[in-house]
Amino acid sequence: MRAKSFLVLVACIVVTSVLICLYGDPKPALDGLVSETHRHFSNLKNNLKDVVPEQRDPQELERYLQHLGLSPLAPTSGDGPSPSSMVLSVAANESGPLPPVVGTAMGSDQLARLPGFLEACQAHFPDHSVVVYALDLGPSELQTAQSMCNSSNCTLRTLNFDFYPAHVSNLKIYGYRPIIIQELVRDSGGLLWVEPDYQLTGAPDPLRVVGRALREGLAAPWAAQPQPTSALTHLGMFEFLRVPREHFFFQRMVDPSVLLLFDSPQVRGRLMLPWVRCALVADCITPVGAQSTGCRFDKKPLYRYSGCHRYDVSALNIILGLLYENNRQPYVFQDEDHFFRKIVNSGDQPSSGQPAEANNTANRSPTSR
Repeated sequence: MRAKSFLVLVACIVVTSVLICLYGDPKPALDGLVSETHRHFSNLKNNLKDVVPEQRDPQELERYLQHLGLSPLAPTSGDGPSPSSMVLSVAANESGPLPPVVGTAMGSDQLARLPGFLEACQAHFPDHSVVVYALDLGPSELQTAQSMCNSSNCTLRTLNFDFYPAHVSNLKIYGYRPIIIQELVRDSGGLLWVEPDYQLTGAPDPLRVVGRALREGLAAPWAAQPQPTSALTHLGMFEFLRVPREHFFFQRMVDPSVLLLFDSPQVRGRLMLPWVRCALVADCITPVGAQSTGCRFDKKPLYRYSGCHRYDVSALNIILGLLYENNRQPYVFQDEDHFFRKIVNSGDQPSSGQPAEANNTANRSPTSR
């Protein structure tokens, strides 16, 4: 009897197991798991992009661009060459006068440099107006800056951060820089932009590079670091701009800490428009995951992403790479043509082209580059 009961129990277990194997819910296959994971990641990416809908609104973006004189609906150059091979020609002459305005922008931690900056401008460019943008100065600091900028050639301005998207007020990502540069070029027709951690020297003669800037629309020095654009640009910026990253494996970056710029339809439509547009869209200038710390320059090959992103500098170099196909960089002025020097003190922060820290949080914290 016991043997019979045991056999019945075993038979029930076997039958139950067979039924479960035949009709039970099988485990998902590996391919299914991978597909499901990719689907969730895709949904997450779309949700993250929806966080900033106002920045993706064409009408809102158009309002900012129109305010800056950069309406994308306006014609730029008629039947000119394609952007990928275009030379930003604004004048055929080899030399000319310097731009009428010297511009800069500084945060509260750089206010102590303003007297030396203005003194150098007065010594070497006495006939040029100086425009200083105060970025995050409090009332007392604004009063101090105004007392320093008290000559007829000096103007103190503030940028209306409330007018622009919230991320522009995060000084650490330098989204404000293309906007201010465009404001000055729009108003004056030409600009010598100098970050406050640089000082003008007047020697060699800056007119040596004016001809190049007139021909190309701009002139800028090499970035201090020799890494290519691909090593210092987050993949998200390449994806947003729909640009193949491999095209920038061997393009050395320029640094807009010092920038000669002349206005023209080509410069306005094919250089400043895409640069400012990127600065106005958070997904472009500061993609999710972008940061400026923790650089790994020991990676091989050198064009691999270092983990550091250069924000507006990266955007500018991508745009220049598209205009000049990367193998030509006639807009660069060489070391022997530098009419400026970087201020190097023991307490100095890195230059504006090499940010010390940044994140994706919009806040009006002082610049630390």
